[in-house]
Amino acid sequence: MPVGATGSTPRWPTEDIPGFVTVTGTGWPSRRELRERIRSLKRYEKGRLPWERALLRAALLRRGVFARRPLHGNVLDMLRTGQLMLGRGTFLGANVHIRCEGDGRMLIGQDVTMNLGASASAERHVTIGDHVLIGPGTYITDGNHVFSDVDTPVPDQGMTCKGPTVIEDNVWLGAHVVVTSGVRIGRRSVVGANSVVTRDIPPFCVAVGAPARVCRRLDGRQHT
Repeated sequence: MPVGATGSTPRWPTEDIPGFVTVTGTGWPSRRELRERIRSLKRYEKGRLPWERALLRAALLRRGVFARRPLHGNVLDMLRTGQLMLGRGTFLGANVHIRCEGDGRMLIGQDVTMNLGASASAERHVTIGDHVLIGPGTYITDGNHVFSDVDTPVPDQGMTCKGPTVIEDNVWLGAHVVVTSGVRIGRRSVVGANSVVTRDIPPFCVAVGAPARVCRRLDGRQHT
């Protein structure tokens, strides 16, 4: 239908909807659905309230941290409970997402730069050292979805954690890097754009690929 035209909304023919896609008609939510919606609003939209944004700005100012808007996640709650610690001089770019689940903890050192759209999520413990440069769209986590039960939807199976994820000081993660659960990236290492880190990377190394592999060293030692 052309833009601006009047009339009913075009509908998908039933035969064009795949059998693995469930689509229901429109209608007002049930009480249970309303309760779920309220819980979701409290979890995801609380930080958008004007007074919450002001309190977050004050909390970041006291810690010497600058964040461009919007900043996503439960940052203010984590600062209040001590689950998140931020070093001075840290910069959080627009659309950065930081979240701790449950009793998870996150430590971000001083002079860290998280660029546009970078994300860090902690199920248990994530550490990011001083002077770390995190490229746009990079994702850092210590968790992974459970998917072993083929009879249960993946979102309902919960999360697992192989151990703390640690990024030591002066590391550079290129754009769209993924750092997975339980790995340690050594100091002064560089991870190339679009790499997936699934195992430890020693200090003073350059690693690229999916999975990321060391391709050369930065300290003059020969790479084997």
